[in-house]
Amino acid sequence: MEEQTCSGEDWYGRDFDGESFVRCTFSDIDLVESTSKGTVFEECTFGSVRLNASRHTDSAFLRCTFAHCSLFEAEFTGCKLTGSTFLDTVLRPLRIDGGDLSFVVLRLADLRGVSVRGARMREAAQRAAEARRRARRRRQLIRLGGAAAGVLAVVLLVFVACGGLGKHKAASPSASASAAPSASAAASFPPLPAGADPALATKPTVTAGTGTLSKLVVTPLVEGKGDPVRSGQNITVNYVGVTFKDGKEFDASWNRSDTFSFAVGSGQVIPGWDQGLVGVKVGSRVQLDIPANMAYGDNPGGGKPPGALRFVVDVLAAK
Repeated sequence: MEEQTCSGEDWYGRDFDGESFVRCTFSDIDLVESTSKGTVFEECTFGSVRLNASRHTDSAFLRCTFAHCSLFEAEFTGCKLTGSTFLDTVLRPLRIDGGDLSFVVLRLADLRGVSVRGARMREAAQRAAEARRRARRRRQLIRLGGAAAGVLAVVLLVFVACGGLGKHKAASPSASASAAPSASAAASFPPLPAGADPALATKPTVTAGTGTLSKLVVTPLVEGKGDPVRSGQNITVNYVGVTFKDGKEFDASWNRSDTFSFAVGSGQVIPGWDQGLVGVKVGSRVQLDIPANMAYGDNPGGGKPPGALRFVVDVLAAK
């Protein structure tokens, strides 16, 4: 099966032995006590899927995204989960014996009681070491900041004791130098690709959608002249995000005068972005209508917008 969407199915106890699924989307599906053996899931998206007590042996879940799923008491034996992302997913008490967990990304995942034995976890040690290095740098900066504050306090006391500058006023080159970059940055925003449509220089007006949204819908608004975006590329975008139902804006890079860059198709963003922006040409403006299961879900918490979302995204660069 390739590039198919399955939604609302009751696959309780189903056996997936030796099957292959490529770039498929599974949403709101009951896969409780299902089994797989030698099955391949490649670049698939699982949204609000229940995999409780499922058993998987020698199967491969390659660069898949699990968003708002439940894998309670699931077991993976000798499986490859390489490059997969688990977003706001219940994993406890998941059991993993052997296999490959290289480049796995966990975000807001419940890991209590998870058991991992003999699995290859390339990059995990490097990530842990990098996290320790970042923590050390933060502690060093805090210490340096405290020392600098003490020196500044002494200087100010001396300055006040000496009566300040009196009538002698001097220009502040440091102030003018620091103001110049911000003005320059604002003037150069957004950084449009060569030959881009002038419309991309202006923040778009995004309105609410109509009807019920059950699947990802990509609508080109401006056709770019660049190469199509490929999965795995690092892309730079401008965007406006609103709730699909009432059109209320909840985020926009335009408001910060700052673009957003990420590796598309790697689970760094919601599945609707990871799938909807692949194939879009650089220099394009597209509208992404994203159902809840490919966004943050219906009850995400943490200040994230619930339900279906609408984004207008300008693709400015890809490399």
